Amino acid sequence: MKRWRFGFYALDLVIVLCIGTLLLQVLQQSDSGGKAEAGEMHFVLIMPSQDSEEGNVRESAERLADRYQLDIEFHAFSTVAEQKQMLRVLPKTNVDGVLLWPISVSDDDYREELTALRNAGIPIVVMERDVAQGLRNSFVGSGTSSDLVVLNQSLKSLRDDDSVVVGNLSGSGSGQIVELLFFRKAPSREVEEGLLIDKKLRQMAETPLDGYQAVDYMRLEGKSAQSLNLKYTLINLFSEEDAPELFFSLDNTLSATAISAKKSGILTNRISSQLLCYGEASQYQESLDSGVLNGLVTSRPGISASIGIRYLRDLCRDFWVPETMDSGIDFMTADAE
Repeated sequence: MKRWRFGFYALDLVIVLCIGTLLLQVLQQSDSGGKAEAGEMHFVLIMPSQDSEEGNVRESAERLADRYQLDIEFHAFSTVAEQKQMLRVLPKTNVDGVLLWPISVSDDDYREELTALRNAGIPIVVMERDVAQGLRNSFVGSGTSSDLVVLNQSLKSLRDDDSVVVGNLSGSGSGQIVELLFFRKAPSREVEEGLLIDKKLRQMAETPLDGYQAVDYMRLEGKSAQSLNLKYTLINLFSEEDAPELFFSLDNTLSATAISAKKSGILTNRISSQLLCYGEASQYQESLDSGVLNGLVTSRPGISASIGIRYLRDLCRDFWVPETMDSGIDFMTADAE
């Protein structure tokens, strides 16, 4: 009896040692300290040419490249055509994964190129601006849901008859598009959701804000979506008798134009709309302190890039990754400490 029990314990000890060895090997490959083998994975990061964000994204990617000994190429382009041209080359090269920050919000703009990458077995993670779910493995974006929390909190200070406008900008140059979605608590009509290009605006129309419903839609394209023409459109919008009480900009460029439009209107005492905008604290701190800007939402593309690279690494090792991930936002107001 004692010999049997001893033999059983001895077998247990062997099993425990084997399991411990296996766990140690797993931990050595995990995020807690180990590195992948040198030269094991080659990733390409494609993003818009934005000086304000490019440094943060590069820094985050380079930090992970050093940690896991990854080979990461960086490509920043100013147009959709340049991004598409680069994407077309990649299936013919020795690349293990692609991290894409699209300029365009239209699925069709990237469909052919991303389909070719998927057919070549190359995993794709999209960051900040999503594409159709079937064209990528995962999407990582700032504020995919958290900015809705900020917006819903801001709505609590409005009256029942106040209107809200949410706007976003996509594309560049002659292909630039600005979309504005109008909300009210007691709508007289509903917006046809098929008109919307931007996915965030489409999400807001499909899942209405707290007590609000989409009632109108405006799209500006080409010259009307650029520079002074866009500014004058916003000045007129903010100056109307039925002007929106709250304007929420989801894009940094649109934010700058909205702030400029409000400043111009303030000089003539015509504009009182509250502005809630995406942007950078260093760029808009003065507008925030002066009260021209009522709230600033700061995105985290560097964190999105870091998560995206980790996801590509996991996909290359046949690990599961979520279809979407919110990398979070920071929110600032003038009275915040």
